[in-house]
Amino acid sequence: MSLSPFSTARLLLVRCVSHAPVAMSLALALLGGCSSSSKPKDETPKAQADASADAKPPAPKPPECRSPAPVTIVFDPSETGFVSCDGQVWHRPSVHACPTRLPRTTQCGFAAADAGVLNGSCRVDGDCTTKAKGYCGVTSANASCHCDYGCTEDADCGPGNVCQCGDPLGKCVPATCTSDADCGGLLCLRSNNTSCGQTYACQAATDECTSNSDCKPPLSACTFENGHRTCQAIGTCK
Repeated sequence: MSLSPFSTARLLLVRCVSHAPVAMSLALALLGGCSSSSKPKDETPKAQADASADAKPPAPKPPECRSPAPVTIVFDPSETGFVSCDGQVWHRPSVHACPTRLPRTTQCGFAAADAGVLNGSCRVDGDCTTKAKGYCGVTSANASCHCDYGCTEDADCGPGNVCQCGDPLGKCVPATCTSDADCGGLLCLRSNNTSCGQTYACQAATDECTSNSDCKPPLSACTFENGHRTCQAIGTCK
Protein backbone atom coordinates (compact mmCIF):
# COMPACT_ATOMS: atom_id res chain seq x y z
CA MET A 1 0.00 0.00 0.00
CA SER A 2 1.37 3.36 -0.97
CA LEU A 3 1.35 6.31 1.41
CA SER A 4 0.51 9.81 0.54
CA PRO A 5 3.24 12.40 0.89
CA PHE A 6 1.49 13.72 3.95
CA SER A 7 1.43 10.30 5.67
CA THR A 8 5.12 9.68 4.91
CA ALA A 9 6.16 12.99 6.45
CA ARG A 10 4.10 12.26 9.56
CA LEU A 11 5.70 8.83 10.01
CA LEU A 12 9.23 10.26 9.78
CA LEU A 13 8.38 12.93 12.35
CA VAL A 14 7.15 10.31 14.82
CA ARG A 15 10.34 8.23 14.41
CA CYS A 16 12.64 11.23 14.97
CA VAL A 17 10.74 12.28 18.07
CA SER A 18 10.83 8.74 19.52
CA HIS A 19 14.63 8.45 19.09
CA ALA A 20 15.48 11.97 20.23
CA PRO A 21 16.20 11.07 23.91
CA VAL A 22 18.63 8.33 22.86
CA ALA A 23 20.45 10.57 20.43
CA MET A 24 20.64 13.34 23.03
CA SER A 25 22.02 10.93 25.65
CA LEU A 26 24.71 9.70 23.28
CA ALA A 27 25.71 13.23 22.38
CA LEU A 28 25.97 14.28 26.01
CA ALA A 29 28.03 11.20 26.86
CA LEU A 30 30.44 11.88 24.02
CA LEU A 31 30.76 15.50 24.98
CA GLY A 32 31.38 14.59 28.61
CA GLY A 33 34.12 12.11 27.66
CA CYS A 34 35.82 14.59 25.41
CA SER A 35 35.72 17.35 27.97
CA SER A 36 37.22 15.17 30.73
CA SER A 37 40.02 13.71 28.58
CA SER A 38 41.10 16.91 26.90
CA LYS A 39 41.28 19.19 29.92
CA PRO A 40 44.05 21.69 29.20
CA LYS A 41 47.21 21.55 31.36
CA ASP A 42 47.59 24.41 33.77
CA GLU A 43 50.54 26.39 32.41
CA THR A 44 50.13 29.46 34.58
CA PRO A 45 53.25 30.90 36.26
CA LYS A 46 51.94 29.75 39.65
CA ALA A 47 51.58 26.17 38.43
CA GLN A 48 55.09 26.22 36.97
CA ALA A 49 56.48 27.60 40.21
CA ASP A 50 54.72 24.87 42.21
CA ALA A 51 56.19 22.20 39.89
CA SER A 52 59.68 23.64 40.32
CA ALA A 53 59.29 23.65 44.08
CA ASP A 54 58.27 19.99 44.06
CA ALA A 55 61.26 18.93 41.90
CA LYS A 56 64.15 17.48 43.93
CA PRO A 57 67.55 19.16 43.50
CA PRO A 58 70.32 16.94 42.08
CA ALA A 59 72.39 15.10 44.68
CA PRO A 60 75.74 16.77 45.38
CA LYS A 61 78.82 15.13 43.88
CA PRO A 62 82.52 15.46 44.69
CA PRO A 63 84.88 17.05 42.13
CA GLU A 64 85.70 14.70 39.26
CA CYS A 65 89.03 12.99 38.55
CA ARG A 66 90.71 15.25 36.00
CA SER A 67 93.31 14.08 33.48
CA PRO A 68 92.98 10.39 34.42
CA ALA A 69 95.96 8.24 33.40
CA PRO A 70 96.75 4.55 34.06
CA VAL A 71 99.55 4.07 36.59
CA THR A 72 102.45 1.89 35.43
CA ILE A 73 105.74 1.14 37.16
CA VAL A 74 108.94 2.14 35.41
CA PHE A 75 110.44 -1.36 35.30
CA ASP A 76 107.22 -3.14 34.25
CA PRO A 77 104.46 -1.79 31.96
CA SER A 78 101.89 -4.27 33.27
CA GLU A 79 98.50 -2.98 34.35
CA THR A 80 98.45 -2.14 38.05
CA GLY A 81 94.73 -1.35 38.43
CA PHE A 82 95.49 2.21 39.64
CA VAL A 83 94.66 5.46 37.83
CA SER A 84 96.12 8.87 38.65
CA CYS A 85 94.11 12.11 38.78
CA ASP A 86 95.92 15.34 37.86
CA GLY A 87 99.15 13.37 38.28
CA GLN A 88 98.68 13.75 42.05
CA VAL A 89 96.31 11.24 43.62
CA TRP A 90 95.34 7.70 42.69
CA HIS A 91 92.12 5.76 42.62
CA ARG A 92 91.64 2.04 41.97
CA PRO A 93 89.15 0.93 39.30
CA SER A 94 90.25 -2.71 39.49
CA VAL A 95 92.48 -4.98 41.56
CA HIS A 96 95.67 -6.44 40.07
CA ALA A 97 98.84 -7.95 41.50
CA CYS A 98 101.75 -5.50 41.64
CA PRO A 99 104.99 -6.21 39.77
CA THR A 100 108.24 -6.74 41.67
CA ARG A 101 111.89 -6.77 40.72
CA LEU A 102 113.15 -8.58 43.81
CA PRO A 103 115.66 -9.93 44.42
CA ARG A 104 117.96 -7.34 42.91
CA THR A 105 121.65 -7.92 42.28
CA THR A 106 122.69 -4.38 43.24
CA GLN A 107 124.22 -3.61 46.61
CA CYS A 108 123.13 -0.82 48.90
CA GLY A 109 125.72 1.65 50.23
CA PHE A 110 128.71 -0.26 48.90
CA ALA A 111 131.21 1.66 46.82
CA ALA A 112 134.95 2.10 46.57
CA ALA A 113 134.74 5.25 48.68
CA ASP A 114 133.56 3.40 51.78
CA ALA A 115 136.12 0.60 51.44
CA GLY A 116 133.42 -2.02 51.78
CA VAL A 117 132.16 -0.81 55.15
CA LEU A 118 128.54 -1.79 55.71
CA ASN A 119 126.39 1.35 55.59
CA GLY A 120 123.43 0.39 57.73
CA SER A 121 121.86 -2.94 58.63
CA CYS A 122 121.92 -4.65 55.21
CA ARG A 123 123.73 -4.65 51.91
CA VAL A 124 121.54 -6.69 49.56
CA ASP A 125 117.90 -7.74 49.42
CA GLY A 126 118.83 -11.26 50.53
CA ASP A 127 119.88 -9.87 53.94
CA CYS A 128 116.27 -8.97 54.73
CA THR A 129 114.58 -12.19 55.82
CA THR A 130 112.62 -11.28 58.94
CA LYS A 131 109.46 -11.29 56.86
CA ALA A 132 108.56 -12.16 53.29
CA LYS A 133 109.29 -9.77 50.40
CA GLY A 134 112.07 -7.90 52.12
CA TYR A 135 114.49 -5.56 50.39
CA CYS A 136 117.49 -3.45 51.34
CA GLY A 137 117.40 0.27 50.54
CA VAL A 138 117.39 3.85 51.73
CA THR A 139 114.52 6.28 52.09
CA SER A 140 114.12 9.99 52.69
CA ALA A 141 113.41 9.16 56.33
CA ASN A 142 116.41 6.85 56.75
CA ALA A 143 119.53 7.55 54.70
CA SER A 144 121.34 4.41 55.85
CA CYS A 145 120.71 1.02 54.25
CA HIS A 146 117.98 -0.80 56.10
CA CYS A 147 115.49 -3.59 55.53
CA ASP A 148 111.97 -2.81 54.47
CA TYR A 149 109.13 -5.15 53.57
CA GLY A 150 106.62 -4.73 50.79
CA CYS A 151 103.79 -6.49 49.00
CA THR A 152 102.54 -7.63 45.64
CA GLU A 153 98.88 -8.14 46.59
CA ASP A 154 96.41 -7.01 49.22
CA ALA A 155 96.63 -10.32 51.09
CA ASP A 156 100.24 -9.48 51.98
CA CYS A 157 99.05 -6.46 53.96
CA GLY A 158 96.26 -7.74 56.14
CA PRO A 159 92.82 -6.19 56.83
CA GLY A 160 92.42 -2.44 56.50
CA ASN A 161 95.16 -2.03 53.89
CA VAL A 162 95.69 -2.26 50.14
CA CYS A 163 98.90 -2.99 48.26
CA GLN A 164 99.88 0.14 46.34
CA CYS A 165 102.25 -0.68 43.50
CA GLY A 166 105.70 0.90 43.46
CA ASP A 167 109.43 0.39 42.97
CA PRO A 168 110.98 -2.09 43.74
CA LEU A 169 107.58 -3.55 44.78
CA GLY A 170 104.33 -2.46 46.36
CA LYS A 171 103.78 -1.05 49.84
CA CYS A 172 100.86 -1.45 52.22
CA VAL A 173 98.67 1.66 52.60
CA PRO A 174 95.74 2.05 55.04
CA ALA A 175 92.36 1.76 53.32
CA THR A 176 88.65 1.59 54.04
CA CYS A 177 87.86 0.45 50.48
CA THR A 178 89.53 -2.03 48.13
CA SER A 179 88.45 -0.64 44.75
CA ASP A 180 85.98 1.77 43.15
CA ALA A 181 83.43 -1.06 43.17
CA ASP A 182 83.09 -0.56 46.94
CA CYS A 183 82.07 3.08 46.58
CA GLY A 184 78.63 3.11 44.96
CA GLY A 185 79.59 4.87 41.76
CA LEU A 186 82.26 7.08 43.32
CA LEU A 187 86.02 6.51 43.61
CA CYS A 188 88.20 4.61 46.07
CA LEU A 189 90.62 7.52 46.27
CA ARG A 190 94.02 7.95 47.92
CA SER A 191 94.38 11.15 49.92
CA ASN A 192 96.72 12.64 52.47
CA ASN A 193 95.45 12.33 56.01
CA THR A 194 96.02 14.44 59.09
CA SER A 195 98.66 12.00 60.38
CA CYS A 196 100.98 12.98 57.51
CA GLY A 197 100.28 9.64 55.87
CA GLN A 198 97.98 8.43 53.12
CA THR A 199 94.62 6.66 53.13
CA TYR A 200 92.41 5.07 50.49
CA ALA A 201 88.75 5.88 51.17
CA CYS A 202 85.57 6.28 49.15
CA GLN A 203 84.70 9.74 47.95
CA ALA A 204 81.83 11.41 49.79
CA ALA A 205 79.15 13.73 48.44
CA THR A 206 80.46 16.33 50.91
CA ASP A 207 84.06 16.24 49.59
CA GLU A 208 85.35 19.72 48.83
CA CYS A 209 88.20 18.41 46.71
CA THR A 210 89.61 15.40 44.88
CA SER A 211 93.21 16.58 44.53
CA ASN A 212 95.28 19.60 45.56
CA SER A 213 94.29 21.25 42.26
CA ASP A 214 90.83 21.85 43.74
CA CYS A 215 92.31 23.88 46.62
CA LYS A 216 93.62 27.43 46.81
CA PRO A 217 96.35 28.88 49.07
CA PRO A 218 96.74 28.99 51.96
CA LEU A 219 94.53 25.88 52.17
CA SER A 220 96.35 24.03 49.40
CA ALA A 221 96.24 20.41 50.55
CA CYS A 222 93.27 18.14 49.87
CA THR A 223 93.14 16.18 53.13
CA PHE A 224 90.95 13.28 54.28
CA GLU A 225 89.52 13.74 57.75
CA ASN A 226 86.30 12.67 59.52
CA GLY A 227 84.97 10.78 56.53
CA HIS A 228 85.40 13.43 53.83
CA ARG A 229 87.98 15.62 52.10
CA THR A 230 88.58 19.28 52.79
CA CYS A 231 91.20 21.82 51.75
CA GLN A 232 93.68 22.37 54.58
CA ALA A 233 97.04 24.02 55.07
CA ILE A 234 99.97 21.98 53.81
CA GLY A 235 101.67 20.05 56.58
CA THR A 236 98.65 20.09 58.92
CA CYS A 237 99.39 16.90 60.86
CA LYS A 238 97.64 15.88 64.06
